[in-house]
Amino acid sequence: MVELKKYVPETVMNKIKESDNEKAINEIKKKYIEQIDGRLFGPKFLRLWARFYGIDESEPVRSLTNFLNLSATYYLIANFFTCGRNHYILTSNDYDSDIIIKKLEDLKTDYGRPIWDKPLGDIPIFWNIIKEDNDHYYLTYLHSNPKKTYFDPVVQKFSEYFPTGIINFRIHLDHSLFIEEFIKDTKRGKRLIALDKVKNLLGVGSLHYLEISSGDISNFDRQVNQVTHETRDGDEAYTSLTRADHDRDTRNEPVRQTIQNRPFRNENGIIYVNEIPYNIGIFRGNPGKIHFAKHLPSNEQIAIIHELLSILGWSV
Repeated sequence: MVELKKYVPETVMNKIKESDNEKAINEIKKKYIEQIDGRLFGPKFLRLWARFYGIDESEPVRSLTNFLNLSATYYLIANFFTCGRNHYILTSNDYDSDIIIKKLEDLKTDYGRPIWDKPLGDIPIFWNIIKEDNDHYYLTYLHSNPKKTYFDPVVQKFSEYFPTGIINFRIHLDHSLFIEEFIKDTKRGKRLIALDKVKNLLGVGSLHYLEISSGDISNFDRQVNQVTHETRDGDEAYTSLTRADHDRDTRNEPVRQTIQNRPFRNENGIIYVNEIPYNIGIFRGNPGKIHFAKHLPSNEQIAIIHELLSILGWSV
């Protein structure tokens, strides 16, 4: 029998009434899943994940609570709060897939990592790992943030809280090593600390972020089915176009002819994966940023990233 207080935050444990471990775990899982259910887009997110798991999507809170273990519940909540944010891509040529898989497999548990026997600190700590399929693993790191203050204008009262930073890494081992990074409430310094820990954990010699250039966005522009938004550099100011009314594609806007030689800053376009359309945004920079809708199960997230990397000409 595991000592739950090591695997569950104290604030959550204080809300649990059950003394039996199995019943307490079910109550904990339900609380986390209900939190998603109460958020904007949360019910849709839960239905899609229930469908992905092949369980009853008419009552996703109940079915997911019964189906998932505690580690998978943590994975679900980390996914919900970060999937719709910016994704960054890292790669390495100095790795051994067999060694990486062995190390990751050894870290899996049904409960996450036993990090909650002391307060969460400001240095990112490894919280959870999930094997999504034979080629993909999902790691989550957490850290505390400095105190923030919120003023409630209705009750005229200040409240203090310490946001928890979330740093997720999806390890892609399909053909070469790619790592997606997506985050919430964290800054570059914390990300680099977590990244260094991942590099040491995997035994990887080096990792570097992939740049997205104006040329990469131009490749994207030529291959997507529709362009719904684009931003270009200008001599004195940037120029933005949003989807045309008649066919929802900025490439057919007359004004585009006057800006076609200007470098891209970013673009949103529709790509099809398994005959399903997705609106994907890519942003110039080093590192480059990728953005897509949050209401997606893992298999769709992975398929989108693979398709996008192919469009950009990056080896997958």
